[in-house]
Amino acid sequence: MYHINDIEKYKGYSLKVAEENLNDLDEGEFYYHEIIGLEVYEGDNLIGTIKEILQPGANDVWVVKRKGKRDLLLPYIPPVVLNVDIPNNRVDVELLEGLDDED
Repeated sequence: MYHINDIEKYKGYSLKVAEENLNDLDEGEFYYHEIIGLEVYEGDNLIGTIKEILQPGANDVWVVKRKGKRDLLLPYIPPVVLNVDIPNNRVDVELLEGLDDED
């Protein structure tokens, strides 16, 4: 049995798991490393690329790097994120009114 003091020395380190040791996820669940780098589209319009995932509370927020604009904060909720297609490096979204303050 381990005690908290036995693992205190690892505080501040990152834990990495080999891909072959990752558990299978349920439908609609993804590992962060699968999402970061995907291209985000609204219809045929390329919005940008997911560069980071934030966890502010109720739902994750995907930070989308855009060319010539500020980063877009995209909430990972059903009315906004329509489809995540990892094999094709694509996320389809619908930007609800107020999500993009640079339009």
